[in-house]
Amino acid sequence: MFRRYFKFWREALDFHSGAYRLDFFWIHVVNDLILAIIGFATLTVSNSFWFVLKVDAAVFIVLFVPSLSLFIRRLRDTGFSINQVMFVLLSPSLLWIAIDISAELRSIVLALLVILIYFGWLLFLVSRRSAYWTPWLSRKEKIGYGIGFAVMVSLSFGLQLAAGSVIRQDVKKVLVHAVFKQQKIEKDTVQTTESDTSSSSELSSSAERIPSSSSSVSSEIPDKSIVDVPDDAVTKAYRQLSVDVIGDSDFGHFQVKGNWQQDTSSLQWLQLTQQIMILTSTQGQGWGVDFSSFSFQKIIGQSQLTLSNFPTISALRIDGTYKSPNSDTVKNMAYLEWHMSDGHIRVVYVIAPSQALLNLIVKTIGETYQSQ
Repeated sequence: MFRRYFKFWREALDFHSGAYRLDFFWIHVVNDLILAIIGFATLTVSNSFWFVLKVDAAVFIVLFVPSLSLFIRRLRDTGFSINQVMFVLLSPSLLWIAIDISAELRSIVLALLVILIYFGWLLFLVSRRSAYWTPWLSRKEKIGYGIGFAVMVSLSFGLQLAAGSVIRQDVKKVLVHAVFKQQKIEKDTVQTTESDTSSSSELSSSAERIPSSSSSVSSEIPDKSIVDVPDDAVTKAYRQLSVDVIGDSDFGHFQVKGNWQQDTSSLQWLQLTQQIMILTSTQGQGWGVDFSSFSFQKIIGQSQLTLSNFPTISALRIDGTYKSPNSDTVKNMAYLEWHMSDGHIRVVYVIAPSQALLNLIVKTIGETYQSQ
């Protein structure tokens, strides 16, 4: 077994002889396991997917020429002429043309089918028997290689699975950042800039943007402590309602009052009695990220919200007003955001008809939020 792998490096520059099926697939399984071990060890030490990519890229460069020569020798062993081998080596250009045609037709299914057919064709080519002579293996050797294949494939899969959570988090952070950046570009493109250059005008201009993360909130938004407002009629009525709990397993749960309904097509929770809306969003968890379409009409200020059950977590609160695109009604709105200990982000939008009711709901969220 080890002799075959040493042969892989000894014949790294041999593009003329042949390679049996066992040599070809054994080398690839061993190399995959080596890459998985290096990737897992690097990820354990650095905890960075991007550093792992750099290390893997260096390993791929080292393996490229020996792997290419092995691939050519395998094709030559199946009886391919040099012209046929060159056609196979240039075939990725045909794959790219087919994918480009699929993109023009806007057919993802066709693109996936083309890719599946192409790699299935390559697998068929390298899996064919030798056109010259196939080495004979005893039953003991067959069992040994079978166990070796199973063990190495299992180890490789297990290491990749163990590293998957860290890799997903790093990739999601990049995706979240990219979408946030694209949203900002789109909003800046359609935003009408006022000619007045005074500081108040600049603040009004910044108020048009959704504060997508605490790190991107404009420094022009003033720090403003929340002032307690006496209960109005709608807030007094809200206090008399029965307690309800809303949320989900991803976001967490918190208490509200009244009869709440969730919009099945979104993450919005509605309390129709007093026209209250709450949107909960989990960003950086799973592969999907939800982004709200709610924009402040005017930003009043930002402050910190205390989470009673998570005293070490600092939550951002931004207050302002919101105008529904379907009516002229202006309501109070608060944007809440905090980062959990695992790096995942929780986002909440609360829209209420009065500042007193908004303050009460936000305070209750801070006091009752649970991650499970």
